[in-house]
Amino acid sequence: MRTTAKETGRSVTNQAQMQTHTRQAQLAIWKVASNTNKTVAAARSAIRYFLASLHIFVLAIATGINMALSIIIIISLVAFVSGSACGIFFSATAPSADTITVQQAVEYRDRLEGISDTVQHDRQDITTNDDVYYIRW
Repeated sequence: MRTTAKETGRSVTNQAQMQTHTRQAQLAIWKVASNTNKTVAAARSAIRYFLASLHIFVLAIATGINMALSIIIIISLVAFVSGSACGIFFSATAPSADTITVQQAVEYRDRLEGISDTVQHDRQDITTNDDVYYIRW
């Protein structure tokens, strides 16, 4: 009986120790799972903040490119108008002896208007039936 009681006591002690070890293992697993959840939440938060800052950075670059492009377009338009084919800004000097400057053309027009005002003349007005002045080939 004594041996049986000792073995039963040992069995109960071993069983209590096993339950304690099991409970400790469960607590350790719960802590690991809790820490893993916290780590995953922190990683998600870090990724979310990284993507938000990347979005802001891309917007800043796009805005800068738009501003630079706008400035380039404005400078190009000013250069195009100032150096246009009409030559308004560069026509003070004639490129060859056969051409006239804008100033000479304006003086010639003023002289023709002066002659038209002082000399009696006939004027021919051309009108068409369909109000079109070009020839329809």
